[in-house]
Amino acid sequence: MQSDIDYLLARWQQGDPTAFEQLFPIVYDELRSLASNILRNNPYQPLLQTTALVNEAFLRLQKLKSISLEKRSYFFALAAKVVRGIVVDYIRSENGRDNRRIKVTLNETLFTDFTNGLELLELDLALDKLSTVHPRGSKIVEMHFFGGMTFEEIADFLGCSISTVKNDWSFVRAWLLRELKG
Repeated sequence: MQSDIDYLLARWQQGDPTAFEQLFPIVYDELRSLASNILRNNPYQPLLQTTALVNEAFLRLQKLKSISLEKRSYFFALAAKVVRGIVVDYIRSENGRDNRRIKVTLNETLFTDFTNGLELLELDLALDKLSTVHPRGSKIVEMHFFGGMTFEEIADFLGCSISTVKNDWSFVRAWLLRELKG
């Protein structure tokens, strides 16, 4: 399956428009699972459906033909960034519409200290700030939480060891907890 994804990504990068159409059914279930995990137990979930999130992500990804997506990990790293953008854009529009702040419960080890929920927009701002302090750490959070990538996949994408990714994860977890708790 990974070689199929890599092959189709290479064909798509070379300008074959049918390759992206063939890629969609292969990665759809994985992207749907990712979107479902992000949306699960969150108050905006009834309004932002998993299928709509996956379809919107694919539409946005399809427009990015000039981006180098040499292999599966590159695709899912980019997908993580796109999914994060879609969810944050949606929450911003909902916050503006009814003038309330949407709290989310993030079911991820990184955020277990937030028992009353966490505003996703605060997390987004903190990740932007983290990207200036520790760019690799910010990418790790984005790829792991929003992209559902394993530490092994992230290490492959970043070209570093798994232990480096785990050490960075420990650092960014502490940094984000401090930053988000004020």
